[in-house]
Amino acid sequence: MGTFRTIVFTLLMPTASCLPTLPDPPLEECPHEPHEPNPCAPSRAAPWPMFRHDARHTGQAGFVGTKAGSLKWTIETGAEVHSSPAVGADGTIYFGSHDRFLRAVASDGSLRWKLAIGETHTSVAIRSDGVLYAASEELGSLFLYAVNPDGSIRWRFPVGGETHSSPTIAPSGDVTFCSHDGKLYVVRPDGTLRFSFETGNCHSSPALGDDGTIYVGSEDTNRLYAVGPDGAKKWEFEAGGPIESSPGIGADGTIYFGANDGKVYALGQDGSLKWEFRTGGKVTSSPAISPGRSAGGPGCGAGVLLVGSQDGKLYALGPDGALRWEHLIGARIDYSSPTVGRNAMVYIGARDGKVHAIDCDGAKKWELATGGPISSSSAAIAANGTLFVGSDDGKLYAIGE
Repeated sequence: MGTFRTIVFTLLMPTASCLPTLPDPPLEECPHEPHEPNPCAPSRAAPWPMFRHDARHTGQAGFVGTKAGSLKWTIETGAEVHSSPAVGADGTIYFGSHDRFLRAVASDGSLRWKLAIGETHTSVAIRSDGVLYAASEELGSLFLYAVNPDGSIRWRFPVGGETHSSPTIAPSGDVTFCSHDGKLYVVRPDGTLRFSFETGNCHSSPALGDDGTIYVGSEDTNRLYAVGPDGAKKWEFEAGGPIESSPGIGADGTIYFGANDGKVYALGQDGSLKWEFRTGGKVTSSPAISPGRSAGGPGCGAGVLLVGSQDGKLYALGPDGALRWEHLIGARIDYSSPTVGRNAMVYIGARDGKVHAIDCDGAKKWELATGGPISSSSAAIAANGTLFVGSDDGKLYAIGE
């Protein structure tokens, strides 16, 4: 009976090419008293509410990740899963696929619902009331979607180009992302535009500083931009190549990112260069910042930067930019980015189709093979330590004890 309900719901959902005309969104979607929680703010209860876990894009989980590389279950879509999954407060996993569907999957691997929105490369972002944000990258269906927890469409915001940039939710409830149409967008919770900023062709997912500053990279201009909450440019920093990596922000406000010149950069909040580190390949993967742990090798301290490179290595760099260790994955690391658990274990996917688990001292703990390359999806960690990651073989994998 449950299967029957799922099929009927799927058939009744509109496809991306024939979506109905939606009513104008309300002007005030999330009114609340100043002393009350903002329902449009990012979810605090969700174990993995958005790309890179939080608005600063630390890649840090609040939970200990699995210590065993055992396969729990898979769910098959019809095409590559480039989307990085998000995990809601009730354990539901949300992710998109190139088969044109956004999916909600229960923690046991059963399908709750799926919604046709077009090919999806980006991660989902979850706000406090359970509303989801996801972007479509399919020509003819270029929107940022707000989706209710039951899988119905709340509103759509039109975008002028494909979107590989995952949405980031600010504490105010505004949603920030950029597009290949050359713009950074900041959209209010009701689906109206607050402002846009010209970046040039943009793949990077914006990170937010504690003061509301937006940091995002550009492929066209080779620049990292710092944009104030009012939409005014604060500063720009020119790297030696296109920036597809998404920035991460340390506890002291340092901004870290990679570039196609093969370097990892660390900038101060005023845009000044603190240090740079050269790898042996392009750095399109986004950095993670370790929470540290009391015992272990030189890479186990708090604030250690973890970043993958297309040279097939995972690097651990100290807050001063010094190399702590490097681990040879043996296959190119594209957009899949490291995820670090509360135990400082690091998880990353690579073109060899494997999920690699590496201790904070640089030693391999386990690896699990999928049926295709992991070119883009980055792992999310649930409250029970289960790891979720997508593969180009068209499946989402759950890995745990």
